[in-house]
Amino acid sequence: MNIRQILRPSLREQAAAAERKPKKKPAASPLPKKTTDRLTLSKQALAYISEQNKRAWETPSEGSQDQSSQLKILEKEQKQLDKCLKIASRLRRGDKVPKEDLNYLLKKDPASYMLALSQRREKPDPKTWDSVLDEEDRREAESGDTTLSAASASPGPSTSGSKYIFT
Repeated sequence: MNIRQILRPSLREQAAAAERKPKKKPAASPLPKKTTDRLTLSKQALAYISEQNKRAWETPSEGSQDQSSQLKILEKEQKQLDKCLKIASRLRRGDKVPKEDLNYLLKKDPASYMLALSQRREKPDPKTWDSVLDEEDRREAESGDTTLSAASASPGPSTSGSKYIFT
């Protein structure tokens, strides 16, 4: 007997074994297959959505009035914040600020008033500022129930006859 035939299977046996084995699939690519999202809506849901869209398009006047009033409120708050920031920055720099501005800042934003006073720097020659407030702000302050005295709240020296607080 031939040792080669015993140790090595014949070509016929190799071919038969290869047919019996399942074929290997090619290696999967590292990129996932493209998938698309699908949304399926019932007729009832589509009817509801179309009705909501019709309502939104039919009554824009109510929404625009509401938006315009909200916009006016936001503009007013922004102007108020801007004035408070100007007053507080002037206080921090150690400049002279009118009493009415200090009262306005103390009334509208007491936290920034206290912060500005705590961060105040002394200046050898402080600048004297005019008031930041408009006539509308002054009228609002006069019509307020309580008027806060910034001179009594201010720890710095003040002059009784002057309209400015020296801080």
